[in-house]
Amino acid sequence: MIPLPTAEILRHFLCPACGASRLAAGEGTIECAECRRTYPVRQGVIDFVLYDRLGATEHGEIRAMTIPPDDTARACRLVEKDTWDRIQTHFLLRGIRVAAGFLAAYPPGRTVLATVGSGAGFELRMLGRFRPLTTVLASDISWSAAALVPESVSTAEGALGLFACDVNLCPLRRDARLILFVFEALHHTDDVHATIDRLLATTCDHLVFVEPTRNWLVSLLARFGLTMRVEYSGLKPDWVDLGRVRAIARRRGFEMRAVTWWPFPDSLVPGFVKRSRLLSALLCAAVDTISALTAPFRFGAMSAVHLWRSDSSRV
Repeated sequence: MIPLPTAEILRHFLCPACGASRLAAGEGTIECAECRRTYPVRQGVIDFVLYDRLGATEHGEIRAMTIPPDDTARACRLVEKDTWDRIQTHFLLRGIRVAAGFLAAYPPGRTVLATVGSGAGFELRMLGRFRPLTTVLASDISWSAAALVPESVSTAEGALGLFACDVNLCPLRRDARLILFVFEALHHTDDVHATIDRLLATTCDHLVFVEPTRNWLVSLLARFGLTMRVEYSGLKPDWVDLGRVRAIARRRGFEMRAVTWWPFPDSLVPGFVKRSRLLSALLCAAVDTISALTAPFRFGAMSAVHLWRSDSSRV
């Protein structure tokens, strides 16, 4: 993907500190003409993170996702996430396929796809298998992770802009053409449902996300430490409750669609199964069958959700 010109990128943003729209490019910085706050541009990434307003959870996320310049091995591992494990890749791709189906309602040439919490861009590359990437604004809370996105999507066509932000202080300007896509990042916040509510209230008319999902069985398994475990950042997350999301959507005037399925926890897969292509395929097929049986009841540990404002067009 080719870099978007800075002027084209800035038209999609408001100052996260004061909400003003008068942002201008300086020498290696972006400045708000209203509050005079400046935001550094690091390796092509506009760093909109308000570090002085972050809590312990957000600082933990930044520490966990910061890639030292000399740590090429870790950078390559993040970019090549699909080579880690064929079983986990199978379930990741399931979420990507469902999300791509939701996004098919929007003509790529007439919309802007924005992501938050996209890490090094692995999910964007996978999404490009199912949907053309034309104009993309990609971000992570760690600017050093976002700086790896161009490598992840290097073979895709289209234009790419990079920024860093906290999802709860998202600087994106609400725009009918803007589609916000979030892949397994919302549950890294202190309150996943408050984050969804804030995004619908202030940021987007169209939101597609893929997230771990809570139900009575997941909550039971969590008591035995099998689900909802402490994340790499140190946060013990809550997961999305589809009933609560539906209530938020109604209150904010949004329509909602959801698809659920079951993954298989990586920690429970024996090593000999991972090493066998046949056994891995059989395990994935068995779990997919269970997902097909429970999907009509919206009962699963993962979900893809599409939210759109009731008075807006999806095309």
